Amino acid sequence: MSYDHTKIERKWQRAWVKNPALTRARTTSKGKKIYVLDMFPYPSGEGLHVGHTEGEVATDIYSRFLRMKGYNVLHPMGWDAFGLPAENYAIKHKVRPAKVVKDNVANFKKQMSAIGLGFDWSREINTTDPAYYKWTQWIFLKLFEHGLAYEAKAPINFCPSCKTGLANEEVVGDGACERCATKVERRNVRQWMLKITAYAERLLQDLDELDWPEQLKAMQRNWIGKSEGAELDFRVYHEKQNKVLFALINEKGETLIEKRKGGAFEGKWLFPGGKIESEDADMVQAAIREIQEEAGFGVKDIEYLGFLGYFHPTAGNGNIPLLVFRTKKKNAKPSGDTGHELKWQSVDEVPQEYGHDAFIEMFRGVRDAVRERKIFPSSISVFTTRVDTVCGATYVVLAPEHPLVQKNILGIENYTEVSAYIDTAKNKSDLERTTEAKGKTGVRLNGVRAVNPATGRAVPVFVADYVLGGYGTGAVMAVPAHDERDFAFAKAHGLPVEEVIAQNITSSKNTPTDLVQAFTDDGVLVRSGEFNGMTSHEARIAITKAVSGRSMVKYKLHDWIFSRQRYWGEPIPLVFCEHCKNQASDSKLRTLTKGELLNPGWIALKEKDMPLELPNVKSYEPSGTGESPLAKIEKWVKTKCPRCGGSARRETNTMPQWAGSCWYYLRFIDPHNTKALVDKKKEKYWMPVDVYVGGAEHAVLHLLYARFWHKFLYDIGVVSQKEPFHKLINQGLILGPDKQKMSKSRGNVVNPLVIVAQLGADVLRMYEMFMGPLEDAKPWDTSGIAGIRRFLERTMKIVHKSVGAVREKPPITAEKYSEVLLHKTIKKVTEDIENFRFNTAISAMMILLNELEKQPPLPISVCRALVLLLAPFAPHLTEEMWEMLGGKGSVHAQKWPTHDKQLIQEDEFDLVVQVNGKVRDVLRLPKGITESDALHHATDSEKVKKFIAGQEIKKKIFIQDRLINIII
Repeated sequence: MSYDHTKIERKWQRAWVKNPALTRARTTSKGKKIYVLDMFPYPSGEGLHVGHTEGEVATDIYSRFLRMKGYNVLHPMGWDAFGLPAENYAIKHKVRPAKVVKDNVANFKKQMSAIGLGFDWSREINTTDPAYYKWTQWIFLKLFEHGLAYEAKAPINFCPSCKTGLANEEVVGDGACERCATKVERRNVRQWMLKITAYAERLLQDLDELDWPEQLKAMQRNWIGKSEGAELDFRVYHEKQNKVLFALINEKGETLIEKRKGGAFEGKWLFPGGKIESEDADMVQAAIREIQEEAGFGVKDIEYLGFLGYFHPTAGNGNIPLLVFRTKKKNAKPSGDTGHELKWQSVDEVPQEYGHDAFIEMFRGVRDAVRERKIFPSSISVFTTRVDTVCGATYVVLAPEHPLVQKNILGIENYTEVSAYIDTAKNKSDLERTTEAKGKTGVRLNGVRAVNPATGRAVPVFVADYVLGGYGTGAVMAVPAHDERDFAFAKAHGLPVEEVIAQNITSSKNTPTDLVQAFTDDGVLVRSGEFNGMTSHEARIAITKAVSGRSMVKYKLHDWIFSRQRYWGEPIPLVFCEHCKNQASDSKLRTLTKGELLNPGWIALKEKDMPLELPNVKSYEPSGTGESPLAKIEKWVKTKCPRCGGSARRETNTMPQWAGSCWYYLRFIDPHNTKALVDKKKEKYWMPVDVYVGGAEHAVLHLLYARFWHKFLYDIGVVSQKEPFHKLINQGLILGPDKQKMSKSRGNVVNPLVIVAQLGADVLRMYEMFMGPLEDAKPWDTSGIAGIRRFLERTMKIVHKSVGAVREKPPITAEKYSEVLLHKTIKKVTEDIENFRFNTAISAMMILLNELEKQPPLPISVCRALVLLLAPFAPHLTEEMWEMLGGKGSVHAQKWPTHDKQLIQEDEFDLVVQVNGKVRDVLRLPKGITESDALHHATDSEKVKKFIAGQEIKKKIFIQDRLINIII
């Protein structure tokens, strides 16, 4: 009988369409359930290739097997259809993105059906469906309501080709866009951010509870980047600074400064304030002394806020800082014993040649600066995990994004050079900056010094792009003797390298500057004053306390950039209202949410007004100015404020592609619910996802984002579990024939439908599983695919031979052997499918077939068992053979065969022989052997003799049919 795969597959695919219940999850909340999920695909125009189908075939086999085992299986499919590819295609071909997506989805479904993938299509979802993204918008508004979404204008990764911002996770390789490989630039663009950092510790700790590949969990741990250390303050000043200017404000922000006509300040242009004397620890102390002595306030009455900037007089020398203090006293009156009164500060007496107008402008900016949080500390805070090395800090490095550098508050004398360096750094990705040349590039800030809090020594300050503004404090203390990157930087710039940590006291070099490489391990402190002789652990505690440091934890993880300047994405359901912005500071308005208080003027849409649908547009071309094409649709942008009813404008940025994929697994549970994201009873029954299959490339994108959203939904009571995905399996890539990743640009894509047409869908399915372990990467090589075709042809032949044949009785020994092998195969295939070892399951069935072919026509029961084992792998052909064998109903609705434990019980076992707990040999012996016989065989082994020769056996540990341990 010939194997006409085209005829057979067409026949059964039509039958399955008429009987969709075969692959549908039962609508119940009782019984054994298994939720099997694929990372749902983006429906691209190229369609599926054999690399895509590998994971989907694996989950289909697993799901069919579980249904036959009696489980209620949820195995759905949908489409992650927002994003740049459809939009770029629409721009190029002048067609609506929705049309592109619709056509691509139809093609994907056609391919999946042709391969025999049995998804529950009654639960199909599409992220571009307004009925779906209504709930994506709902989740965003809940994040906004709880203060986890905020607007920021910050340096972002900007792709000039895609003309949109990218999250750090979307920049790959040598600073390239993950989507189009264009070199990424750094730009300041208004964005919406999500506070994923608020969940950093939970995202880290809960990884331990997951059955995920350790490699993937390590990738998430590294991306989150937890560091435990201390924050220290390095006072900064300008070398020519010898005077201090200060402003004292009250609770209303009004400037309160004493005005005198005589005394110590008479004749000085700098008023109020004074010269920094040698007894003052720093300029802050100088100002506090003046306030105490001249205004009568005590230390407890004064709160130091920071400094507004440096006043650079047009005459004379110096860079004078304007420090800002706030009195805690409500009346803002000085003590009575001074005889003075606080009055409004007059600056009219400042001589013109000293920059009269700039002086006035600076003072007038105090109130706004405090209100807008533009006051800066007079010290640089640095975060370090090695506070024990602080005495060896010979310079300080600021990130190019650090506000003290960006605004030149410190009065940097070579700011033209510094500014040029900052501009260069803008166009480098974080990856480039942290790996390039070990951080050797940088510029010294001429005129600026920092004071080491442990030694009191002034050290130079640099700007260097290997320090990132978004990690830690954007500043580091550099200890070249004990950090490889700092060592390379110090050597490149001729800076001191001073050893302060040694392996032990005697190993310390005679001079502190002759190290040839950094010593980065813990050790004993040397050249560290009172801390000498302490271990690194002891010193971290002692030094942190001595310098008033702050023990804390930092994370490398950044907040998630959650907006794109494109059209094809979920609209963000917010409007901006000037009236509500002006009212946001009014404490009487108690109805504002945390998000509306955090983002003054931004008001959330009401749930009844969602979904906020994308408008129809004529042009999808992004502006490239930081705004999406939606900004040009004035009729859509202009709207009414849902809070006050006044004029407002919509947010025109859209959500990133990752938004819809963060929670899609929940919607599969209850896809048609119009009143809630998911029904609580259904969610509790189906969650968590039991098995999730997808590529490891999503480790720090989709998987991290989805875990964050899920934890938030857990916090607000929407879901019942802390984690969404219990078990994760990463399928390896199927590479092109050229051993490169399959891509249209390389021309190495293999279309699965070509194989289906030539050899059949069942052959394709089995070959993809037979190529090697699912998690391994392997190149596409069809040299072995003919063997799979022959295996299926032989199976069909043996079944056909047995149908209606007069059976000869085989010899008893052969019959016994075949029966035992059959039941061993049932056990093997069952265990292999359960553990996703599909290649070895297929091998076991091949071995069984080889044996069965030696026998006369097989009993129908044996043929049926073989067909049932093969059914999840070759769903079309097994349906045909089941029908041939007279089976009732679909083969996929039958019970999975079980093995006879008694029949396959072995008469022999492997005895593990240990000597003092170490395995020295493994012996094949009869079951039930006595301890004395086991010892005899063990001591007679040549591998064991050499370990016990001439030794007295002191003790024996014997475990029946498993192990003997000889203690000598």
